[in-house]
Amino acid sequence: MLRLPYRLGRIRPKIHFAAAAVFGLASALGAASEVKPEPQTQPPPAKEEGRPHPAAACDGVPYDYRITDGLYATLTAESCFKKPDVDEDKIDLKQIPGFRKDLEVRLSFASKKEAPLVVLLLGLSMAGDDDMARLWQHTLSEGGCHVATFDSVFRASFAKNSHHGVTGYPEAEAQQVAIVVKALLARPELKGRVQKLGFFGGSYGGIVGLNLGRLLEQGKVAFDVPVERILCYSPPVSLETAAKRLDRFYKEDRPKYQADKLMELPMHSPDPGEYESPFEADLMRAGIAYHFRDKLYPVVKWNNEAYELKQLERFVDPRDDLGRSFQFEQAARLYDFRDFTEKMVFPYWQSHGGPKTLPDFWASGSVPQLLRENPLYTQVVLTRDDPLNDPAEVKAIEERFAGQPCRLVVHEHGGHLGYVATRWARHTMVEAFK
Repeated sequence: MLRLPYRLGRIRPKIHFAAAAVFGLASALGAASEVKPEPQTQPPPAKEEGRPHPAAACDGVPYDYRITDGLYATLTAESCFKKPDVDEDKIDLKQIPGFRKDLEVRLSFASKKEAPLVVLLLGLSMAGDDDMARLWQHTLSEGGCHVATFDSVFRASFAKNSHHGVTGYPEAEAQQVAIVVKALLARPELKGRVQKLGFFGGSYGGIVGLNLGRLLEQGKVAFDVPVERILCYSPPVSLETAAKRLDRFYKEDRPKYQADKLMELPMHSPDPGEYESPFEADLMRAGIAYHFRDKLYPVVKWNNEAYELKQLERFVDPRDDLGRSFQFEQAARLYDFRDFTEKMVFPYWQSHGGPKTLPDFWASGSVPQLLRENPLYTQVVLTRDDPLNDPAEVKAIEERFAGQPCRLVVHEHGGHLGYVATRWARHTMVEAFK
C-alpha cells in the first residue's frame, strides 16, 4: 500500500507502499477524520451447526463511499484520515518454534481485562506502525478488543526472523502466523485475558487469513482458545490475476511518465466533496504499478541471497566487487510479480513439499476456492472497481456466493481498500469481533 502520511490536514513528502493494503480513501466519502467507532447495539451472530456466523453487512450503517473511480479510490486510501495514536506495548516474542530471531509484536489492550484478541494480517509490504495498520489497531482496541500486529509476513523484516522459506506462498505464511499466535497466547501479558480469537486481513493479508481459515477447517491448525471470526477486506480475487494486472500496468503505463511525476501522486489529497479524479487513468495505473514494484525488489534481492536461488547472479559482473551490491539491486528491479512467483517462489516450494504444479500454487491465492473451504464464520469484503481484480472474476464470485452476506459482501465502489476508514468499514470490524 502506498503510505500517504496525513498530519493535521497536510501531507508530508514521505512515501511508503504497503501493497496489500495499497493506497485507499476515507473521509471524503462520508467517513470522519477522527477514528472513533461508535458503539452500536446488535444481536449476537446466529449459529449454524455449532459454528458462529459473522455479523451480516453492518445493519443500520449505510455504505456511503462516494468516489466512483476505483483507481482514484485506491490512490487516495490513506490521505484523508489522521493517523490515530495507539496505546500499545511492544514485546519481543522469544524462542518461537522454527524462528531464527525474536519477533517484535505490538499489543494494545481493551479497557476490559478479558476480551477477544484480534490478530492483524497486514498487506504485502505493510509494517506494523504504518498508517492503515494503526487505523485498524485503533478501531478494534477502541471497539473492545485486544489487538496484536506485526510486520507483513511478505516483508523481509518478518522473513529474516522466521526464515520459513521463500516469501510469497500464502499457505506457508498462514502456518507461520499460527506459530506466532500460539507463542503469543503463551505470554504472561495475555494469560487469562483472551476469550476468543479473531483474524483481520487486508489485501494480501486477507489471502493469508483465508489460507489460515482453510487450515483451521482442515484441522491442520488449532489454538487453545476458539477462533470465531476471520474478516478480510479487499483480498485480490485471484493473486495470479492481480500479478498480471500490476505487471501490465508497469509495462504499458509506467514508461509514459518520469519518476518525478509519479512521485507527485502520493502528495495528492482530495478536497472535501471532491469525488472526481483530477488524473488520467493511465497515470494512476502507472503510479500504482510504480509503487508496488518499488517495494518488491528488496524482497526479491533478500530471498535470492537467503535461499541461494542463483537467479540474480546471471545479471551481475563478478569482476566488479565494489559495485556488486548495486548490481544485485538493479537485477532485482528487473523482476516483476510473475517473474518472482514463477522463477523463485514456486520452484522453491515445489522442491520443499509444496504444490507440485503452478496452477496448484496459484490456487492458494484464489478467493473463490479458499472461501468455499473456510469455516462459516469467515467473511470477505470486495468492491467491483478494485483495479487489482478482473471484473469478470468479481462477477463470478458474486454469483457463487449470491444471497450469502455473511460470507461475501461486494460494494459497487471503493477501489482497493479505499473504503477502510469509512464509518461502515469501522463499524463492520467492531461488530464482527466483539
